[in-house]
Amino acid sequence: LFRAHMELAVRRNTAARAEASSKITVYVAVGFIDLVGFTPLSQRLPVRELHSIVDEFEGSAYDVVTSHRGRVVKLIGDEVMFVALDPRDACEIALALVDRFAESESNVTPRGGLAVGEILSRGGDYYGPVVNLASRIADMAVPNEILVTPDLRERAQTAQTPLTFDPAGRRLLKGFDEPIELFALRRP
Repeated sequence: LFRAHMELAVRRNTAARAEASSKITVYVAVGFIDLVGFTPLSQRLPVRELHSIVDEFEGSAYDVVTSHRGRVVKLIGDEVMFVALDPRDACEIALALVDRFAESESNVTPRGGLAVGEILSRGGDYYGPVVNLASRIADMAVPNEILVTPDLRERAQTAQTPLTFDPAGRRLLKGFDEPIELFALRRP
């Protein structure tokens, strides 16, 4: 089992470096999904119930991300960061996570952001403007919304998978000099 996991990791790493310009970068789609309303909910719930919600979130995040050929990078409280080689897979991951948590009875609502590009890969984590962009647009999304960049939209639209990208306007994001055009991802 370990050998199979290692072989898969090596294949993914090799594929992610195919479009990269250096040995320390990869070209991937990165996404963030977080739960709106988690902080106030965590202050009202008993620890046992909070534990149950966190367990459900973490388990679902790992299940959904890995079943769509992605990798969970880390869990940051009520947020998951993931990467996928294919932007279509990143879209499917984000949609599946939003669907899963929108149906939950935990009184939290998911939202997310996706971007694609070359990023620094170091010690199993990822860094750079593309990561920051995905995080910032996730913060701007309204509940049950997934915002994506034009690059991600362009790469994901070439797919056979039916996805819809509605214009979501240009937004000025913290740390970025120019407004970024965004699109809201949804199923048709």
